[in-house]
Amino acid sequence: MERVYISDGAKELKYTTRTFRKWCKTHGIKILCDLGSRKQYILYNEFECAKNKAGIEYLVKKHGKNAFPDVLSAQMKLFVQIQSALDTSKKENHSYIPSGEHEKSFLARLQNITTTL
Repeated sequence: MERVYISDGAKELKYTTRTFRKWCKTHGIKILCDLGSRKQYILYNEFECAKNKAGIEYLVKKHGKNAFPDVLSAQMKLFVQIQSALDTSKKENHSYIPSGEHEKSFLARLQNITTTL
């Protein structure tokens, strides 16, 4: 079972550790700790389910319980296609080097958008 340590989970959600603990309690996630260790963690699967719960409930409400698996798989396929396209574009050697200030700023904004996807 994969673990998500409290500090890592807080960073991912952009919370403080105290707020992250409250978030875990609100979403019914048990905070665990190994014997002899003070480092606390939660289970990765529970963390992912809690993060996606609102989105899943929205899709079930919008498309119905019967169509939900098809909608979810279509969105996952789209995400995989986008991710693979971004990975291949990063691997390719781009020979274009911007020369002007406007070109450089445009390229920087474009790269910022593609990294956030």
